[in-house]
Amino acid sequence: MTYGCHLDDVVVFPDGLHKLGLKESMPIEITKAVDHLKVADFVHSLPKSLLTHVKGRISYLCTKRKKQDKRVSKDDKLICEVLHDIDGKKLSTLEELVQELLAREKERGSPKQGVYLTELRYQKKWYQDIEGGAAGYTKTVLLSDLKDRIKEPLRDLYVYWDRYDEGVFVGQQMAGSSLHVDQVQWSNVGKNWTGWKLLAVWPYGAPSADVLRQHFDEVFFPPLRPDQVRALHSAAKLVLVAPGDVYVFSGACAHTSLCVGESLSLSAYESFVNCNAEHVSVFMHTAKPPHFKDCWIDSRDWKDIREEVADHVDDTLRHYAIPSTNSVCVKRALLQGTQSEPLSGPQSKDLEVTNTHDTQQQPIPTQTKRRRVMRQDEQDKFRIVVRELVREDSTFAEFKKYAYPSAPSLVEKSNGGSVSSLTELGEVRYLDTVDTQTRASEDSKV
Repeated sequence: MTYGCHLDDVVVFPDGLHKLGLKESMPIEITKAVDHLKVADFVHSLPKSLLTHVKGRISYLCTKRKKQDKRVSKDDKLICEVLHDIDGKKLSTLEELVQELLAREKERGSPKQGVYLTELRYQKKWYQDIEGGAAGYTKTVLLSDLKDRIKEPLRDLYVYWDRYDEGVFVGQQMAGSSLHVDQVQWSNVGKNWTGWKLLAVWPYGAPSADVLRQHFDEVFFPPLRPDQVRALHSAAKLVLVAPGDVYVFSGACAHTSLCVGESLSLSAYESFVNCNAEHVSVFMHTAKPPHFKDCWIDSRDWKDIREEVADHVDDTLRHYAIPSTNSVCVKRALLQGTQSEPLSGPQSKDLEVTNTHDTQQQPIPTQTKRRRVMRQDEQDKFRIVVRELVREDSTFAEFKKYAYPSAPSLVEKSNGGSVSSLTELGEVRYLDTVDTQTRASEDSKV
């Protein structure tokens, strides 16, 4: 999860809530209310002390006739959201939304299908501080999250992690999210407490764009149309999520979900960008092709997120005292002949780096003794994603000195020996002329 690539995939951790110690992170008031079979009864069962402080959205399934051309029409399976009452007054509280839903059901004479309560969270932010966890302001109703279970320094290797707006989802049978991509091309970790959920994910890029052009905003509920069946055959993954499962997938891929079974589905999501160059590149292509334009985030919000990422990168580099690539990456690459003569100029000072893994060679400054240690391989992987950020957006230009340089900048000569380039993802490729013992020795010094 920290380093791997899960594009075009869904990774399921069976019974992950129990194994990760997250089963009790959902407030007991919510887990008791979910025993009902309808969303309206769920809301009415919530205590007033909670109900007056939370907000959410309520929707249900509807079918609309849509003409594709002069000869062909189809029934679009869409989601209708409860926003206003019959007089056009905008509704705000959950109780008002439920009352309007019941009024519509009474007027129609039958219950609505696929009623879905989404984005349930507190109206105001609060400060969550768990011992050993990731402290910060949030609006989530959960008592703890997966982010709290990931310890330092691994937690800091994630480029971005959003739980500020983490929402809880409660769905009846046939409730679901319509086909879409996320407004930010990050990854999602879903946590499923009760009920069963079907999830379909399409390959990133052209396959996602194709299915979105044909079925954007549609819900795939039975009976399926022939064109929906064909679309599902082109999906990368079709997954049935069981109660207690934790699952990860990329929100940059077209995806849709459907609650199945009679019991209410209760789930929640966190969003993150891990320490993987491919995922960082996809993330940085938010609000530009191949990101589906109808799902783009507002430009101001996207700017705020990029600034948050820049702040996090800066904090991580400072907290772990990660040296610039002048002192680590170049020193590794210039293995031939650099041990007998120190480099001249401003780089020579940078090369005298304190090694946090070998305290006998040089004393560690007082401030770094209080810092948690990040292993060299973890620092290397973090630099890889920093380079990706620098390459994709000028917001991160200040971190250029920490990113692995591109191959041309390493094509220098030292004592007649040429310097090799880095690999495609930025990991160090040692010189072919250096033997294994020299490499091991140099690793210990750096």
